[in-house]
Amino acid sequence: MNWKRGLFRLWLLAATLWVVLPVWLFYETLERRNLAAKGLDACFAARKANPSVGNPFNCFDDLVPIGPQIAQYVAMALGPPITVFLLGYSLLWVLKGFRR
Repeated sequence: MNWKRGLFRLWLLAATLWVVLPVWLFYETLERRNLAAKGLDACFAARKANPSVGNPFNCFDDLVPIGPQIAQYVAMALGPPITVFLLGYSLLWVLKGFRR
């Protein structure tokens, strides 16, 4: 039995499943953002048609930039699998030192 190959395949399967979760969560975030943007477009159009309601650009004050969210999801997707890989590789390296 080849432990290295088996553990690597197990890690590869777990890492793939792990990465799918943040990708799905990011997709859901984008969908919610798109729904909110549609409401903001209606707010902008209403305020543009009737300036007495307020400044049209104030509708976009609550819109969060997407850049920091991308970095957060990439870290969430790649951080744990890389950490588990490095810990597993280190453990195999230590165990290899006990062989004769």
